[in-house]
Amino acid sequence: MPCGIFVGIDNHGKTILFGMITTGRSESINAFIKRFVSSHISLTEFVKQVDIGVEEIIQGHVHLDLTDSLKPTSLKTKSPLEEQVFGVFTPFAFKKFQEELTRSTLYSIIHVEGDEFIVRYYKGEDKISHGVFWNGNTSMCSCKNFQFWGILCRHIVRVLFHKDCFKISSSYLPLRWCCDALQATTSSGGPTI
Repeated sequence: MPCGIFVGIDNHGKTILFGMITTGRSESINAFIKRFVSSHISLTEFVKQVDIGVEEIIQGHVHLDLTDSLKPTSLKTKSPLEEQVFGVFTPFAFKKFQEELTRSTLYSIIHVEGDEFIVRYYKGEDKISHGVFWNGNTSMCSCKNFQFWGILCRHIVRVLFHKDCFKISSSYLPLRWCCDALQATTSSGGPTI
């Protein structure tokens, strides 16, 4: 029998299971969804299962946090942006940000018009460009990396360096990737994006 599995990733980049269900061979997608939603016997039973699942996730995160705290993670560029993110993100998310930060040095800003920036990477004969909007508070990029991953892209980071911005607003440090939710919400001071 076919099996439907719903998975995602946690703030450590680990795959987690949200739920699963088996289907009949000739079952339609609508019947499958209906059965998945109504597969729990009662609301009370569902709440008990969620409580058990949450407790297991919390225990798993405590273990991952302890394991991650023992792994050596180091700053590569010593930039204020890197230091800020290092103190807030989980090691998994920090490494993703660090990759974007390092790659941002490979880009040039070739055009600025008001709050619009064109950032270009030269690769052989190819010239790959991205449009970045930054008005001092809000930032968006045509690559949509932040919307997809929740981690600022190399193009936005390049613009931040260009505009001498050395502090990231807490709105660009999603709780999903934070070690401690309080750290992410108390960031303040200095020019921010």
